[in-house]
Amino acid sequence: MATKKAGTMCRPRETTPLSSPCLTALLDVFELYKDGNFKLTSVGSDLLGEDQQPQYMVPPYVWFRLYPTNDYAISIDGAVKVHKAEPRDADNHHSFLGATCIPAFQIEDAEVAKRAEFIS
Repeated sequence: MATKKAGTMCRPRETTPLSSPCLTALLDVFELYKDGNFKLTSVGSDLLGEDQQPQYMVPPYVWFRLYPTNDYAISIDGAVKVHKAEPRDADNHHSFLGATCIPAFQIEDAEVAKRAEFIS
């Protein structure tokens, strides 16, 4: 079974629905498209509060990364800037997330990003 280090970006060749049945920390999905545009989506269980979704589907061939919402601040001031927050207690700030690939996941169909390719 393949495992991925937390914080890596991947680009599956199939649709990837994400669901979060048990959240104590809100998650953001960061998607990066071929044309350079990006999209942020919050996955969480507070459907009446902030703009959150209990499930989200990442399209095929799109780079994506998940991270706890409060671990990073993203600002757009002419350019996208990402600021890492102070570390939090992992015992009290965690999420359980399930990712299902449709059709079935095949390791040869997944691609893990190389940091150097995204920094310019």
